[in-house]
Amino acid sequence: MNAISRVTIALSLALLGAASATAQTGHDLFQQALVKERADGDLRGAIAIYERIVDEFTSDRALTAKSLVQMGQCYEKLGSTEAERAYRRVVREFQDQNDLVVRAQSRLAALQRAARAEEDVRLTTHQVWSGPTAGAH
Repeated sequence: MNAISRVTIALSLALLGAASATAQTGHDLFQQALVKERADGDLRGAIAIYERIVDEFTSDRALTAKSLVQMGQCYEKLGSTEAERAYRRVVREFQDQNDLVVRAQSRLAALQRAARAEEDVRLTTHQVWSGPTAGAH
């Protein structure tokens, strides 16, 4: 083998080693998202990482469902209706993840109660006084 071939092989191996060292597992990414969400308060940054997990680690159903639940919680904190979409996806697509389905259903129920309460406040009527003393000060 000549010197150029050896250098080429050595560089290739070094690059492969560096690539695998920087490759992140889904669980590593999940921990990063939790730090962004809880320690840094960067909800949008956390959502981006959770979305990446959902897109790239579909074979890990538990991790994907857990990421969707966390994503829903981030959206809730932001006041976004996207929270419902994330929770509904867990209920619809991850029936085998019972604990996470129960959490998602619980959050959906809470969101629905909050929406009804908000609607009730908007529909509150006020009694208007009429008669001889109405408007008298």
